[in-house]
Amino acid sequence: MGNSKDALAIDEANWCSCPNCQCTTSLPLLQGFCQKCMRGMDAEVRQLVLALNKLPGIQTFESCCGHGEHPYRIWFEAAPNEEEGMDRLLQAVQNGAWPCGERWYLRTIDDQPFCYILTSRDIGPSTYGQSRLLCQHLKEPPFACKGTKTETLDGTDYDCEYEYAGEYTCEECQVNGGAFDPREPRT
Repeated sequence: MGNSKDALAIDEANWCSCPNCQCTTSLPLLQGFCQKCMRGMDAEVRQLVLALNKLPGIQTFESCCGHGEHPYRIWFEAAPNEEEGMDRLLQAVQNGAWPCGERWYLRTIDDQPFCYILTSRDIGPSTYGQSRLLCQHLKEPPFACKGTKTETLDGTDYDCEYEYAGEYTCEECQVNGGAFDPREPRT
């Protein structure tokens, strides 16, 4: 008979959203994932997988933290008719204004339209901290980032167009999940 939703006639809300699992459970789901799927996920990727799945049109289907030997990777599908989620992800990954913005990249999966891999350039524990910062950048920011990045002879310089930005670092800014608003003076 198979494990189909029609055959079991179970409410959609009780289905795990993991396309590899599609189990039924009477237990509460954690952001669309059953306990089995959450236990099977590397602890280091859970937060970013959940953040990606909150983006409109994004559905992850595989992930790996790299275990200190390989890059951190998350495989996902992007719905072709919902651009907002993919736009936010691209903006977060390509935004050189935050320190880890260029430490991640997206590539398509060969012969799989609308399937992608989000990959870290680094390997090991530094990527786990970067993934937490990336989660912050995936959230809808309270206002637009006006940060810029400039390569100089002495290295990389970050700047911001907001009036009081000089008083803050990128990590302290509300756009990046910090507490301070560079539009207002520090109190």
